[in-house]
Amino acid sequence: MPISASKINEIKSLELNENQVALLWYNTYSGFIFKTPKYLIVVDPVDLPEESLDKLEPDIVFISHEHYDHYDKNSVIKLAKNRSRIVAPRHIISDLKGSVPGDLLYTLRAGETYKHGELELIGFKAVHPSPEPLTLIVRTDNDITIYHAIDSATFDDMKIVGEKYKPDIAIVPIGIAPRTSPREGARAVSMIKPKIAIPHHATGGFNEFAKIISGNLPEIRVKILEPGDIWIYGK
Repeated sequence: MPISASKINEIKSLELNENQVALLWYNTYSGFIFKTPKYLIVVDPVDLPEESLDKLEPDIVFISHEHYDHYDKNSVIKLAKNRSRIVAPRHIISDLKGSVPGDLLYTLRAGETYKHGELELIGFKAVHPSPEPLTLIVRTDNDITIYHAIDSATFDDMKIVGEKYKPDIAIVPIGIAPRTSPREGARAVSMIKPKIAIPHHATGGFNEFAKIISGNLPEIRVKILEPGDIWIYGK
């Protein structure tokens, strides 16, 4: 069920200081909105309130892959009407050609970086049954790093994310998708080593995940969100 349009308006209108980023989890999958002092990013737009699509005006829309719980073509087309940049793997960009102006479309591959002003989106590999699935590293304009693991299975190269990018926040799947669970999400966190771990892509298992982290990685804080929650992180 979509969250209320008031939540979308709330995060859009937030005024953040230079050391903050706001996050809104808006479905039970990988749908997040990130707001920085200067930019608004929508990830995997599915189940956004219909009345918000023309008003949200994100700077960037990122799509990780083509599955129904991550990609809604009609929503992307409506979001792009306000000149939002669409950043996605090649198969998504191919599907959008002719429906979205070409100058708004950017193909992102694993290992590549898309820069928008002071914002960086870095494509990273994913392990998931899709042609070219991506996980995402976001480096914000105020030097906060977020790793969004989308619905990828845990894989050993996640330790590269921790070693190279040192994320402040890691968003990890704990259910619904193949080979995901609270224990596998905790294993991902053990390699990424963020300051904050956020479980997502699930309808349960959050407390189990938090218990595993507190027992094995007590230096890492767990933030449990419910769909519709807005959380502000400050450095």
